Amino acid sequence: MAVQRRALWLTLAVTGTTFVVVGLAALAVFVYRQQLDDADQYSSVVGAAAAALTLAGTVIFWLFRRIPVKHVAGSASNNSESTSAEPVLCRTELPPTHFVGRQHELDQLEGWFAEGDAAPPLLVLGEAGVGKSGLLAYWSDRLHRRLAVNVLGFNLGGFGQPGSRKNVSDAFGEWLAHLRPGKPIPQDPTARRVRLLHMLRDRRCLLIFDNVNDYTELRAVLPAIPKTCSVVISSRRELRGLRAVEGARTVHVGRLGEDATRLLDAVMGGRLAGNPEIAKKLSAYCAGLPLALRVVAETARDRRLDEVLAELTNKAGALTAMSRLGDELSDIRVVLSWSYDALPSDAARQAFRLLGVFPAKGSTASLHAMAALLGLDVASTRDVLDVVRSYHLLEWAYDPSVERHLVDGVRDNVDQTSALALRIGRHDLLHSFAAELAAGSTFAEEIRDALTRVSELYHNEVNEVFDWQNRDNLMVDLDMRDAWRTADPIGVQVTRSAAGPFQWFERERTNFVALVIQAAALTPPLPITTRLACSAFYFLEAARSFEEWDRVEMAASPHAQARDGDRLDLARWLRNRGRRHLVTLLEHSERLQPSDGGRTMPTEAAAKARRYLEHSLRLYRQESTGAGQPDRQRRAVAGVATTMRELADLCRLEAEFGTDPKGPAEAVAAYKAARAAFGDYTVNISTESQENWIASFELAFGVAYLLVGVDEPAALTDAGHLINRSIAYAETLDDGRSRSSRLKAFGWRRHGDLQQAHGNHEDAAGSYATSATAFDEEVSDPLGCARSLAYQGRALGLLQGHEDAAARVFARAIRLFQDNGAGDEAAIAADWARTVNPPH
Repeated sequence: MAVQRRALWLTLAVTGTTFVVVGLAALAVFVYRQQLDDADQYSSVVGAAAAALTLAGTVIFWLFRRIPVKHVAGSASNNSESTSAEPVLCRTELPPTHFVGRQHELDQLEGWFAEGDAAPPLLVLGEAGVGKSGLLAYWSDRLHRRLAVNVLGFNLGGFGQPGSRKNVSDAFGEWLAHLRPGKPIPQDPTARRVRLLHMLRDRRCLLIFDNVNDYTELRAVLPAIPKTCSVVISSRRELRGLRAVEGARTVHVGRLGEDATRLLDAVMGGRLAGNPEIAKKLSAYCAGLPLALRVVAETARDRRLDEVLAELTNKAGALTAMSRLGDELSDIRVVLSWSYDALPSDAARQAFRLLGVFPAKGSTASLHAMAALLGLDVASTRDVLDVVRSYHLLEWAYDPSVERHLVDGVRDNVDQTSALALRIGRHDLLHSFAAELAAGSTFAEEIRDALTRVSELYHNEVNEVFDWQNRDNLMVDLDMRDAWRTADPIGVQVTRSAAGPFQWFERERTNFVALVIQAAALTPPLPITTRLACSAFYFLEAARSFEEWDRVEMAASPHAQARDGDRLDLARWLRNRGRRHLVTLLEHSERLQPSDGGRTMPTEAAAKARRYLEHSLRLYRQESTGAGQPDRQRRAVAGVATTMRELADLCRLEAEFGTDPKGPAEAVAAYKAARAAFGDYTVNISTESQENWIASFELAFGVAYLLVGVDEPAALTDAGHLINRSIAYAETLDDGRSRSSRLKAFGWRRHGDLQQAHGNHEDAAGSYATSATAFDEEVSDPLGCARSLAYQGRALGLLQGHEDAAARVFARAIRLFQDNGAGDEAAIAADWARTVNPPH
């Protein structure tokens, strides 16, 4: 600015002098012309004036040559070393073609630069491959062309091969070469710095230090950089020290969202315009990283899109598909490895490797679970993971819904609150890269120990939520529950921080399934594999996640059936397998059946259920009569009672399908035997703690009596007592909700069956309506609701004058069946409706 003022005053002075000289010359000519008559004398005076003007012009020209004119955002300078009037553009890389989105980041950059001298250094931060350098190249190029700003950029190579790393002095040398082309560059770093900063004193410049890791040297230089220069620093690290001490601002560059498919389509020349689903899938595999998107677009050149998608999803994985261009700068695996290699400690690198093991791909986990994975306390785990996060190798966020469920005193404890509310995750490409690092024999012991710890934690948590849903149930491992509550109170709070048992399982289901698969895949499998696999059957059944149920338990099959395996574990696995086939029968029995009575039982499922359950019962009985440990005997006796209940359910279902005339009576006898076994179990346990199990048992027992009542009406009285007691328990409010919404819904449907058996069609219709409401509003089971509505419609159809009401109920049931993929049941309901209102 001082140079500009000096140039202005000098220009005014020279101009004024010129006018004075010219004026004096003109005056002299005039005077002499008046006084001299001699023409020769007159010519001499004019010549002298012309010589004076020539001399003045020469002086003026010399003075202007001494003032260098510099066109940098309209400014001038007296820097004698400048050799060019044009603004300098020294890029770190070319601006990317097909630049898409990033308007928010561009607005932040523009706003910061507009502050001029007052703007602090700016940090542009983001993970590997997210497009930080590309964003800066695009923006600085636009800035250079629009405002004629000097742009000096340099890649310090902080994340890259060790030999590619540069220092600030290297940057200054390259910038001097651009500013002073053809002139020698000082070799001494101090002289180089002094020379460059001297040249930048009066230039409006944008200085870009790209790809920074260690900022110690840069921090020392920042105070000496002239105020006319705006400084941008990009990094994969958070560089928190520069924010704290130097007051640096931050622009975070995140992964692309909806713009990811736009970028893919643009780079691929519009090939995705007619394939939105494939575009969406390709973008998902790229995790929204521009580098990955561009690499995939290049690999897709002249190839079928479904072929490219298949390559991303095959066993080799997306990383391999994105690492075939033969260039390390476009090799996603190499680019990610530079971030991993830069982590500052073994603990941080180990934590990142273990992120390839847990949480599951696409999922998150609590800080408490991560502490189990790492084998550290919660505070230390947070510290280590924060280092990894500062290199943008993981993400975390607080779950605001958790705080509502914290117990008194926990909110004031930072470690406990973090353990409860903090969720840790990473995108799929980082998961795949971490999993590759963890694979192989190098870290085998480390991985096995980590999986053991986190699998034991999840086994305890599933046991806790099962007890939360079914207090002191026979299938709850009470000894394990009580020991864990004492040893890990924070873990209990983490589990109970969910809105409810099913909400916890829904949040953790993906992690649970992945843990079982990994535990079973180890050689040898973890000792806890079978117990872990069998622990979540209740939630998988309730969620109708039958494929996952089969997957986890079949993964544990070799371990469960090993010759030297635990007999109780095998008995539990066999019982669960029998239950799984029993559920197939239960699902089939719940479906609407044709009016012609053509009920068919899945005989293969029935045979497998019986074989598994009877084998399980033999093993439980062997263990219950042995001289084993008390907790094992308790589990064995509970297993006997539970398995006998399952066998009684099997007898009842066979009776419902009418495969054996003696079936109803045999089912009642089987339930009586199961109740006796349950009595053996509760000798030392309060039956009040078993209310849930008893209520469920009594509903099933009541249905067996209901079947007997077809031929023996007196049995309907016993059925009524049992069904009503079950409903009374299910409808009892607990925290403002029914204790067991599903039991309530099924109970009222069976109550409708009981009223139908008594011929009370109006009461039956009311019971079915209550069941339908419970399925709809409390269980969120549209098919259960549709079935109860169909039964309600049939009951209404048996009442004189209720034909229109029946038609409305049937219409709603049919619509629900159709909307939920049950067209065959919709057809049966329509057939029932026609019997009520036959077509004219």
